[in-house]
Amino acid sequence: MIKIEQRKVVTIIKKIALLLVVFSVCYLITACTYTEENSAVGLEMLGGTLKCVSGDRYCTEWVDTETGVHYFMTYEGGGLTVRVMPDGTPYIDAKESKGESDHE
Repeated sequence: MIKIEQRKVVTIIKKIALLLVVFSVCYLITACTYTEENSAVGLEMLGGTLKCVSGDRYCTEWVDTETGVHYFMTYEGGGLTVRVMPDGTPYIDAKESKGESDHE
């Protein structure tokens, strides 16, 4: 009886180890890396009202050039959300609202 339970435990441990290996390999293959090729910096949307200030083709930070409010955007199953300060107010970059940028 004890040998059967030990075998079950060993089998479960092997399955968990295999799952971790598979997950690690998948992560290493698909992990996001920032390169010039996949950079989205400088892209504009809505006639230049939104400008990308950092990120790649999967997750980016945009700024409204009229108000200076920053947004985060993800492309696969995500969306657009306001970047907020620790107190919950929107992150506003005064330089961006004037069309200037120190992110480039």
